[in-house]
Amino acid sequence: MNKILRMAFVAAVALVSANTFAQNADVTFSLTKMVDNGWTKGQSLDNVEYSQKNVTLAFSKADGETDPVYREVEDSKGNKSVIAALTIGNKLTLTSDKFTFTKIQFKPTAKGKSPKSEKSGPNYEMTNGTYVGPEGETNETKYVWEGETSEFFIKNLNNKNGIEFNSIMIWYKEGFTSGVSVVELNLKNGKVYDLNGTYVGNSLDNVTKSGVYVINGKKTVVKK
Repeated sequence: MNKILRMAFVAAVALVSANTFAQNADVTFSLTKMVDNGWTKGQSLDNVEYSQKNVTLAFSKADGETDPVYREVEDSKGNKSVIAALTIGNKLTLTSDKFTFTKIQFKPTAKGKSPKSEKSGPNYEMTNGTYVGPEGETNETKYVWEGETSEFFIKNLNNKNGIEFNSIMIWYKEGFTSGVSVVELNLKNGKVYDLNGTYVGNSLDNVTKSGVYVINGKKTVVKK
């Protein structure tokens, strides 16, 4: 009996902690609750947008073969919920004409259906910044992107299971930041190549033209 009570106490503390963390975000999109806003189970999310507090969440088929979808899933305990799923090629964007996003945290349905790195490389593409996937040490540091942009995107590159989200939490600061992306501070220095494989220099400071470059094995958008 004592063991059961201890387990119940630990679970309650974890739930309170998770809820408190979510409340600290400036904006939270609770995708499992979007049925309250007219979304229906099984519907396509292609070209679907939803805005709150001057932040707009949008989905697109992009270059995928199938649409992003609002689908029902069931966890290992038999609990069902409705979530947003990106199939291969689909894109999710977050934009604001008033704020600059400084931190975004995703709550995926499972590790295998999350934005993460595989042996062959990341299964996602997203706005440049620093990103920590399932390797984060705590729930507060997993699936977290940090940077500065008013136009964020994430795309499913090759996860056949789909990339599925229960919710998305956003932290921001006042003011709009133009441009597609910001460069990771820890990626500024290193051997830089253009997409033709031509060596450009040992730092992004050597780049003289706007474009996409590869540094430390990662593609980076540079605007001049």
